[in-house]
Amino acid sequence: MIRFVLSQRPDGADVATCDAYAAASRNGATMALARQLVAPGFPDQPVEAVGTDGRIRFTAPSLHRLAQWTVIERDRGGIAFERYQRNPHAVTRPTMPDGAERQTATEITPTG
Repeated sequence: MIRFVLSQRPDGADVATCDAYAAASRNGATMALARQLVAPGFPDQPVEAVGTDGRIRFTAPSLHRLAQWTVIERDRGGIAFERYQRNPHAVTRPTMPDGAERQTATEITPTG
């Protein structure tokens, strides 16, 4: 079983973390995190999501099935679950749990 820890940023976004992975979203942070874990090949296993207080918030029987869904906000209010379809034009940046962008190493070439 894999464990997600759920919290909330000051701006109201939900944050789901697991080891060095994190996903933040107004809705569906746990599903976004599941997609991050499935992409590099994490094996399918049950998921347990807990709050920062350690209390279980929900469980899911399959990490891979959780990754196939997302949460959408309806125009007339409320939310719904929908099959996830990656937007081919989306630009995503890895984020830290506090909302800061994760820094990636870059090579600096001296000039002159």
